[in-house]
Amino acid sequence: MRRGFGLGLLALAAVVLLSTGRASAVLSVHPAYVELNLDRGRPSEILTVTNLTDEEVRYRAKVRHFLYTKEGGIQHLPPDEHSLASWTKLNPKEFTIPPKGSRVIRLSVIAPRNLAPGEYWADIEFEPLEGRVTEADDGEGRTIRLEVTASILVPIVGQVGTLTYQVQLQDLSAWKTETGIRVSAHLANTGTGRIGIKGTYEVLNASDEVVAEGLIGDDTILAGGERVFVRLAEGEFLDDEYMVRVRYTSRRIEETIAGQTSVALVSPEEEPGFQP
Repeated sequence: MRRGFGLGLLALAAVVLLSTGRASAVLSVHPAYVELNLDRGRPSEILTVTNLTDEEVRYRAKVRHFLYTKEGGIQHLPPDEHSLASWTKLNPKEFTIPPKGSRVIRLSVIAPRNLAPGEYWADIEFEPLEGRVTEADDGEGRTIRLEVTASILVPIVGQVGTLTYQVQLQDLSAWKTETGIRVSAHLANTGTGRIGIKGTYEVLNASDEVVAEGLIGDDTILAGGERVFVRLAEGEFLDDEYMVRVRYTSRRIEETIAGQTSVALVSPEEEPGFQP
């Protein structure tokens, strides 16, 4: 059964092109992500990899564990207690695809017995065995030869047992800057399943009037993961007292996660993350 992965995992499933100037996709993979029920023996999936170019391509497929950073980036790490990487087998691991041709890759997961209920994940990286050479004009009449590499990351998520969904607002802070009020909300997924979360903020003055509002986060947080959403409410806030409220909702949970904090008055040097 496949469910929506949220913005973060969908971004992970996109083609990554490393080049300058014009670039086009080299491969497509179907399905773009894989969900498996680990309660059912040795689950498997068939991936169809298609060469979109007019040239023969050679690729290597490898499975890696990943996490999202608090800032929303993707970080590849050694396998941990949530990883599928050590249990996932691919056949073949290296392959050649003719122009406009396709190749079938068989994926199977051999997971240990008696796994704790929850979600386990990894991704498959399709890595080119050789780059494509292209030429580009540097704007000064010189031609530069570039080797362009393109990789595709396909996320895999396996589920065991009944999942729980719970999110906590760990911290909320707000402070004035030279261009507005910056809001930072720190959330943690304390459940056993990934959860899509969407947040809004309001800035209120001393009369409890809303003077600014907007979105502050729309993403997926993996089980056991954390996420810090930061937004700048731009404008001139001339009064000394303001309050910020945030609300987060998810289709996975009924209650709204809410919090509020007063806006601190700081100099640019005291602003969190300030770099001269």
